[in-house]
Amino acid sequence: MTTPQLQLWLAYMTINLWIIIPPIMMCIRSKDKSMINKILWIILLCVFNLPAVMIYLFTHKSEPDKMTLAINKAIKDLEHHLIFIGLVLVFEVISLILLSRNEDRTQVLMLLIMSVMLIFMNHYLILDKDKRIYQVIPFLQVLAITGVDLFSANRDFKIIIIVVVLSVLNEYPVRFSKIFSILTLLFYLGTSITLQIQEGQLGQVEMLVYAIRNTITYSLVIISFYIGKKQLFLNHQLKEMTQTLKDKNKELEEISILKERSRIAREIHDTLGHTLTGAIVQLEVARKMVKVDEDKAIEAIDKTQKITRDGFAEVKRAIKALRPIMIEDSSLEEALQALIEKTQNHCQVVIDAKVENDIIQEENVKITIYRIIQEAITNSIRHGEATEIKIIIEKADENAIMIQVTDNGRGCETISEGYGLKGIKERVGLLGGKMMVHSEYGKGFDMALTLNQKT
Repeated sequence: MTTPQLQLWLAYMTINLWIIIPPIMMCIRSKDKSMINKILWIILLCVFNLPAVMIYLFTHKSEPDKMTLAINKAIKDLEHHLIFIGLVLVFEVISLILLSRNEDRTQVLMLLIMSVMLIFMNHYLILDKDKRIYQVIPFLQVLAITGVDLFSANRDFKIIIIVVVLSVLNEYPVRFSKIFSILTLLFYLGTSITLQIQEGQLGQVEMLVYAIRNTITYSLVIISFYIGKKQLFLNHQLKEMTQTLKDKNKELEEISILKERSRIAREIHDTLGHTLTGAIVQLEVARKMVKVDEDKAIEAIDKTQKITRDGFAEVKRAIKALRPIMIEDSSLEEALQALIEKTQNHCQVVIDAKVENDIIQEENVKITIYRIIQEAITNSIRHGEATEIKIIIEKADENAIMIQVTDNGRGCETISEGYGLKGIKERVGLLGGKMMVHSEYGKGFDMALTLNQKT
């Protein structure tokens, strides 16, 4: 490596600290890694620089909320940041090669350093929404990199100009990018053609061919990048809309539950109020008539009994809305068998259930287990796309019940707790139990629960 190249490389390494330090800090603060793992990553980041940063960020993209930039701003769009790092890496490699052809030209060295600094300023200032120089930096970049082309001994590295333009397109909205791309192309072609005409390198035909060739190359690269950026933007929109839809569904579910509870509460309140009022009136009649007219007293008592029975039936009907219908007046095994038969009739799934008899001592435990199995079957079919499910419910000891649910679904590398698993976990927690889940991609999903019941 020559002296000018070494100087440029050292300048790049210093500027790159802005990118390298945040992943190193993220690695140090991570609670999910062993000390040896952390040390190895830090060494790789320091030695291999930007390529190692890209690998680290890509493999740890599930932790964007823990990542901080050198200016202490959260990276909200990790893909956008990865594109930026990739463009910086390409720019630095090309510029080091370019400088090897221009070792005696200090202007080229200084303009390259200025260009990469402007790329960094563009990325971090736009991220911070500094609008004072929002529209100035891109054109400064074009001037600097055009200067590199003008002062260079040869013009074999025009790709570096496209890299600079792409770095701007990566940061700015599509509307600005279109105008900027056209203006840059016109400015670059006009400057380059004028210079080569003055040097006597181009005739009219050569000038036309040169303009057409560079316009086509430039346009194809820009359009390809624009399409990729638009696709990335649409993917982000889809993710945001999906998350918004999930949040709205959760809100609607909670509102529906509250409405249903309010309705049931009103029914119970109205029924009890009406029933108790009628019963009190009839008991008053019975009390007054018991010594005057025994037959009328007995008649009033009979009416009280009827009113009370009717009211109790109404309350029971309202309470049923809060309990699984299948579990009424049946054992857990019978209720689960009915659930399994209904599921197998409606879904392409085979369910094998083994339930030990007479192990449930309390009604609330019975309902909890029913709801857990119901949700586990739903998750296996909906999320795991399972075709076979095995269920075992047996007594672990005098006060504990063990539940195992396994399926042959697609499984997953990382288990994410959705509403279903969270609901099961909450139900298990209410009974002072424990829950363990395990899954591997392509190897199904396993869930083991232990529930406590009072003796």
